[in-house]
Amino acid sequence: MQPAVEADPSRFAIEGTEGPTISGPSPSIIELIVSEDPVPTPPRTTPRPPEGGRYLTPQRVELMEEALWMNLESAKKKREWRERSIAERKAKRSKSEVRGRVMGEGTYPSDNQAGPSCTASTTPNLGASTPITTNEEQGQAMEVEEDTRRAGKGKKSGEDSDHAYDKESFPRITTTILEVHSDEVWDVAWSHDGTHLASASKDKTAIIWRIGLEAEPSSRDCIAEFILRDHLCPLGCLAWSLDDSILSTSADHLIFLWNTKTGALMKTLENHAETVSALVWLPDGSGFMSGSLDRKIILWDMEGEPRESWNDIAIRVTDAAVTPDMRRLVAIGMGYNPPAALGTLTCANIRDASLEHPIRPNSTASPPIVSNVNGNAVGPRPQENRMIIYDLKTGQVELSVHMEGELTSVKISEDSQYALINHAPDEIHLWDLKEFRLAHKFTGQQQGHHVIRSCFGGIDGNFVISGSEDRNVYVWHRDTGTSLEVLEGHGLGSVNSIAWNPHNERMFASCSDDNTIRVWEAPISASEVLRVRHVCI
Repeated sequence: MQPAVEADPSRFAIEGTEGPTISGPSPSIIELIVSEDPVPTPPRTTPRPPEGGRYLTPQRVELMEEALWMNLESAKKKREWRERSIAERKAKRSKSEVRGRVMGEGTYPSDNQAGPSCTASTTPNLGASTPITTNEEQGQAMEVEEDTRRAGKGKKSGEDSDHAYDKESFPRITTTILEVHSDEVWDVAWSHDGTHLASASKDKTAIIWRIGLEAEPSSRDCIAEFILRDHLCPLGCLAWSLDDSILSTSADHLIFLWNTKTGALMKTLENHAETVSALVWLPDGSGFMSGSLDRKIILWDMEGEPRESWNDIAIRVTDAAVTPDMRRLVAIGMGYNPPAALGTLTCANIRDASLEHPIRPNSTASPPIVSNVNGNAVGPRPQENRMIIYDLKTGQVELSVHMEGELTSVKISEDSQYALINHAPDEIHLWDLKEFRLAHKFTGQQQGHHVIRSCFGGIDGNFVISGSEDRNVYVWHRDTGTSLEVLEGHGLGSVNSIAWNPHNERMFASCSDDNTIRVWEAPISASEVLRVRHVCI
């Protein structure tokens, strides 16, 4: 029997006639059923969570957000410091180059003098005042210098650290695909302000695309603003005027001038007799030049009126370009016919692949000829390919170079020093226009019988980038010739033309036989994967 619970004496009154009466509070149920020896509570089987547990307190959330923003601000400052340092070095180098051009303007090196150097002077200007820097600015400069030193490890001695290749900041990811053309796209060109892209296609149309300036690709406008349909043949090439108000296009032997604000056709030019293969707007904004397979180069004013015509030139022009300093015109082509005499040439050397040494202007040497097996002199080979450099003001030939393969494209660097020439089969040549020599050959891409147009890109044009017949995009370092990237993405067929955005060093466009145009950009962060936008009608 369970023992009775001992009553509390204070809860009972004096015994009366009817028995004891209970006073005071009633006992609780626990007091009635609990035993004298209660069962002990079992120990905790799970460990107690650490202070704060799994849950974030508002204080902890605030601290974590503050730390995250501090990291983001630090990364932003580092990027701004690096960009500012690069801009300062670029400005210093430009001043040195200008100073060197002023000192040596109008002179050419003699046989015993060394040619102009390709490396910019880094001598400080002792006459300029040196700004006083704070400790914070000195720390920032030291950090930028350390980043540049790490990026430049393994480079050749004397190579500019600004030309280091940063994979994470290179535009190697497709962010937008423009899919309006119904046939192969053969050429693309950016407007000078970097906000519009023009494309030329085999479908007999040109399109002016508006590409927004927003940094975030997903929020950027990309629309076909105007579709130019009045061409009767597939388009060969196109070019923007210096103020971006006019777009010139070519289809067969015709040249079309378009108003880029309205999309209206302004004028059609019919002065050429064969296919127009080159359109070049002059850097001073006074007009443009056209080159054709009919051996003519015509200079036009802004209204499309001919000002000057170079007739019966030595080659059937396949492309041409004017140096930004307005000193030279570089033309490439085929079917070379040598001039009747060399006595009228006044500048530099004239070189020919059939001669080991160059022919001097005003010399008594005869023009180069080709001999048959019997030793009889014959004319030049019908399809002999040439690069010819003209003095833009006088029209005189400065340099004439024989090349074995077909030449399809020529681009000039912003400093007017280099000419980039696509050379079939499977080569791109970099010519130094100041020293008149071949500086580099870039290989790896495929080019047989298609027109491929390459370009310079990056800061100071330190990259060479080209399409290829294997549907890839190839990238090299301009000064070393090192292959840097092979970018995949386009469909079957050739990647025909590359154009680098002049106002965004982290963006370029490519066009292909797959009927599309791709816009390539650098990822915003190393871990971010950008979504590809498809733009179509």
